[in-house]
Amino acid sequence: MAKRQIVKTPCLRMCQIAVKDGGSEVTDIQDAQPVNRQKSESPKKDSAKTSKAKKQTKINFDEHFHVEEKEKILNFLSCSSDTVLMKSTFLSSSICGWIIDYRKKNGPFQTLSSVLEVPTIGVSKLEKLCNSILQMNQTDITKLGISDKISKENTLHIKDTYPKLTSGICKNVDEVVALDIQIGHLTWAKINRRKEICDLNQVKLFDKQSLRYDHVLYHKVMQNTLKEVPHGDLYMLEKRTQHFKSLKLLQLYMNKQILEALLMTMLNERYDSGDQTEFENRVYLMPTVNLMKLYSLSVGGEMSSGRMMVIEFISGQECPLLGLHLPTNLAQFYLKQSDYQQDRLAICILNADATLKLFIDPASE
Repeated sequence: MAKRQIVKTPCLRMCQIAVKDGGSEVTDIQDAQPVNRQKSESPKKDSAKTSKAKKQTKINFDEHFHVEEKEKILNFLSCSSDTVLMKSTFLSSSICGWIIDYRKKNGPFQTLSSVLEVPTIGVSKLEKLCNSILQMNQTDITKLGISDKISKENTLHIKDTYPKLTSGICKNVDEVVALDIQIGHLTWAKINRRKEICDLNQVKLFDKQSLRYDHVLYHKVMQNTLKEVPHGDLYMLEKRTQHFKSLKLLQLYMNKQILEALLMTMLNERYDSGDQTEFENRVYLMPTVNLMKLYSLSVGGEMSSGRMMVIEFISGQECPLLGLHLPTNLAQFYLKQSDYQQDRLAICILNADATLKLFIDPASE
């Protein structure tokens, strides 16, 4: 009876051979593949691969953070003194000195990858450094004495309002009214060039919310509400991109947009001279990204609430709103509102303040 043997050869993974009458016959070859022999590569080739991998790591590192987060990190590293870097981070004095030397030689950091060119800073250390900077709030940055530099650096990258505010319009503006309209409420804050908050209020639009669109009701409600909105030289609303977790919210959003369009049209009619050639737009949209940059309110690329910033301002703590004047009665009115109402009021205060700082009177900052 023929015997079967498993023979392992240098060139085959497994080969079954049947031995019969002193001869051999290959009866089954399954998964027979040549063995890949590893050839030793030259040190030069290994070095090239390592260099290529390091370069790829540098390129991919900039994609780990959102644009606004990356700008905050780069502004901090480019504007901070070695003393500030030592106080606010885990970096040693020698590394802080190398950062300063790099800036003197190459200018401000343009990418996160360029920070890796500083001696002893690798990918893991840079990632830890970036996370520590992002955890710093605006109050911490202000205490370190670099908030002005960062704010001025951020203003170089601000986006224009829609429509674009011209210098001719800005020079004639004394009072700004920032508005926030939701399906249930209209909120506003009025601030003048002297940084005095003149008015702060919120009015209810409907007794109960409904998904049903009624153009007659909407027009009537906005006509009555407009009587309470204070007069101003310029009106500013926030231009925010909406994200929907459910399509059920889409109808509410569309109704909100209709209310906003009615509000903008009616406010412009306040100042319409009747001559179309002399019509001047009074209502503008502020990109949300400007508020995120100016007040460091970016979290994962989305704008976080400015409610606590206003509360810190009212309580006398240092914050970016320091310099505004809020009368006691308006401060008490703000503190009595619910968290949601405070959030909408805060949006209006920040929007009006940003309009003054970025467009109306930037020279005073």
